[in-house]
Amino acid sequence: AIVIGLLIMKASIDIFKETAVTLTDGYDEEELTQIQQIISSVPGIKEIRDIKARSHGVISFIDVTIAVNPKLNVIESHEISDHIESKLQARLGEVETIVHIEPYLLNDVER
Repeated sequence: AIVIGLLIMKASIDIFKETAVTLTDGYDEEELTQIQQIISSVPGIKEIRDIKARSHGVISFIDVTIAVNPKLNVIESHEISDHIESKLQARLGEVETIVHIEPYLLNDVER
C-alpha cells in the first residue's frame, strides 16, 4: 500500500509540474526564446523591448514591443507588424499577436 501511495504521489507531482505553468498563465522559457528568435529574424526591427505570452488552450496570445527606425512611415511599420504576425502563425500555429511599435532612438534615456 505504501508503494502504491508513493507511485500515486510521484505521478501527481509530475502532472503538477507539467501543468503549473499553464495554470498560472505562464509561458515556457524555451518557447519565449523561440518567439524572440522568430521576431528577431524579421527585417527592420532594431530592438525587441518586451515580450509577453500566455496560453489559453491551443491558442497562444503574444504581446510584443519592438523598436524600428523612426523615419519609417506608418505603412512600412505596419508591414513589419504583419510580417511578425505571419511568421509567428506559420511557426507556432494558432496565435493572437499584438505588436506595439516604438521609434528606435539612440539617445533614448529609458532604454
